[in-house]
Amino acid sequence: MQFCKSLLGVKRSTQNDFIYGELGRTTLRTGRFYNIIKYWFKVIQSGERKYIKCIYMMMLNDIERLPTVKNWASLVKNILAELGFYHVWLSQGVGDVTQFLTILKQRLKDTFVQNWHARIDNSSRALFYNNFASFEYQSYYVSPHTMGETYIFWRGCPSVRPSVTKFVSRVSQKVFELESRNFTGIFVIM
Repeated sequence: MQFCKSLLGVKRSTQNDFIYGELGRTTLRTGRFYNIIKYWFKVIQSGERKYIKCIYMMMLNDIERLPTVKNWASLVKNILAELGFYHVWLSQGVGDVTQFLTILKQRLKDTFVQNWHARIDNSSRALFYNNFASFEYQSYYVSPHTMGETYIFWRGCPSVRPSVTKFVSRVSQKVFELESRNFTGIFVIM
């Protein structure tokens, strides 16, 4: 996250959700969940005599005997249930793994974006940002490759890029200060 903030030229205290929205990025947690499910398919498709499959079967038995037990298999079960794929857990697999992983990746992104919108809507710092926010790589960021280095700039002018990104951060902060009645002694009636 710190790299993304320095890339955009904003303060380290800028709300992370602004950065996610400006760059159209999801958290590393999304990728981690995808890799966990992908590995789970590898485990359930492995041979019965494989060590990893034996350990997995022991974890399944633990889940059946003690439903509140916390282990790797219960983590997989919870991830699939939260994403609406509990039927995949019950059947312990799917027909076409590649197609399912594509659907899973999109579902993870959609879930993150939905939660991102909810956080932006409920954030007092994002009232102004919420008027023009969209979760995608913003079109005013262009990254041409020049002399082996990548620059992000706004419509061909590198000096404008920090101004655009700082605008989002600063204006949202000033609106927050106005709303919290801390802006140079001016009290706003809400």
